[in-house]
Amino acid sequence: MGEEEPNLLKVTEEVSSVVRNDDCVAEQFQPGTKISIELQQKHIQELRNSLSSVKSGMEQLRIQYSEDFTKIGRQLYILSNAASGYHKVLEDNRKLYNQIQDLKGNIRVYCRVRPFLPGQANSSSSVAGMEERTITIITPTKYGKDGSKSFTFNKVFGPAATQEEVFSDMQPLIRSVLDGFNVCIFAYGQTGSGKTYTMSGPNVLSEKSVGVNYRALNDLFNLQAQRKGTINYEISVQMIEIYNEQVRDLLQDSTLEIRNTSQKGLAVPDASIVPVTSTSDVAELMNQGQKNRVVGSTAINDRSSRSHSCLTVHVQGHDLTSGTILRACMHLVDLAGSERVDKSEVVGDRLKEALYINKSLSALGDVIASLAQKNSHVPYRNSKLTQLLQDSLGGQAKTLMFVHISPEPDVVNETISTLKFAERVASVELGAAKANKEGGEVRELKEQIAWLKAALVKKEGEPENIQSTQSSPNIYGINKGNATPVFRKNRQPMEDVGNLEVTLFQPSQLFL
Repeated sequence: MGEEEPNLLKVTEEVSSVVRNDDCVAEQFQPGTKISIELQQKHIQELRNSLSSVKSGMEQLRIQYSEDFTKIGRQLYILSNAASGYHKVLEDNRKLYNQIQDLKGNIRVYCRVRPFLPGQANSSSSVAGMEERTITIITPTKYGKDGSKSFTFNKVFGPAATQEEVFSDMQPLIRSVLDGFNVCIFAYGQTGSGKTYTMSGPNVLSEKSVGVNYRALNDLFNLQAQRKGTINYEISVQMIEIYNEQVRDLLQDSTLEIRNTSQKGLAVPDASIVPVTSTSDVAELMNQGQKNRVVGSTAINDRSSRSHSCLTVHVQGHDLTSGTILRACMHLVDLAGSERVDKSEVVGDRLKEALYINKSLSALGDVIASLAQKNSHVPYRNSKLTQLLQDSLGGQAKTLMFVHISPEPDVVNETISTLKFAERVASVELGAAKANKEGGEVRELKEQIAWLKAALVKKEGEPENIQSTQSSPNIYGINKGNATPVFRKNRQPMEDVGNLEVTLFQPSQLFL
């Protein structure tokens, strides 16, 4: 009985709880409450319908977005192909243009606009606009009704162009020296327009600021390493300057002469030539040369180059497969800047230097004018500068003129004169450049001809041996009755060997 009482109490409590719950439920199902529940259920259903509609709309948007995204992707692909084709056409046109330049032998002309110097940031510029190959200058009204004039060159570099961008555009031209082509790149422009910066770089050099001279040799060293095992190259350099019509060696203290009949392709054969194998060798030599170069201060330029400097790179290559020998040289010339004496405010020695500089640049202008007009006589001998550049301007070299201008409006007249001169230079046709290669066959033939000539000279003093020699003509490797010397079985006929002139003779004519 004692155990049943707790269970009974527990059951009673559960029944009471159920009754209370029933009362609560009954209260909830009063008429007003029932209407409220129905409204809530209706709202819930409406929300469900709205949610379903939103989901359906989102699905449609997702499908539409996917379709649009696919269409955009296709259009981008088409545009990408079109852009790629456009750039390919531009590149092909550029290559064809360069090929035409090579065939015609036109002097390539690049133009570079110097940025404003510190303290000139807010100055107005005389440059009205620039495109890839065109530059427009704001001019005094007498040069045109619209107050501007446009000039077209092979390439135009703006003030923001980097040293790397400038070099990469002329890199193929520079590399051709390793293929046996003579190359000349010379910087031209008014004093203070940035010529030395382009060719050498600033006074304090960095990897980004080094100029064409350093980059060119570094690139040649890289190519030399890549072709190792196929072609063996020997690279050497010389540095000279023309100061007051005197040719000076920048690598040693001596005065030189320019010889018209050059020895082994050297315009200044007495200048010291130093073999180089690395960029460190080049840097050391260039530092030495720059220290020895004459500079001075003028009202326009604190460090004005008072001389024309020329870094010449000599290359000799030996093709290990064919035996071909190639020889070429590359002139990297930093011309002294033209200047108006009244503006540069020079006196004394500086005035004398300016007069010599302007005279030599005037002589260069006369040479260019004669070449452009295809005159029979070209006045190369009027200046040491034009004598130095004779092989490049009148020979079969690949030549590039890098014209520099300043953006200041107060020198616009000098800018116009510089650009007009550059236009005349661009019109000069030198003829297609030819590689300086000598095949193994040709070289061997020349050696054999030289040997035969030496033998003839020797035999002229030995008349008593003529009879015995005629009876045994094969001692010189010549078959009787055959006009072609036989030195080895695979010898090509002499008539087929390049442009080498050979007089054929019979053995009986050797010592007559």
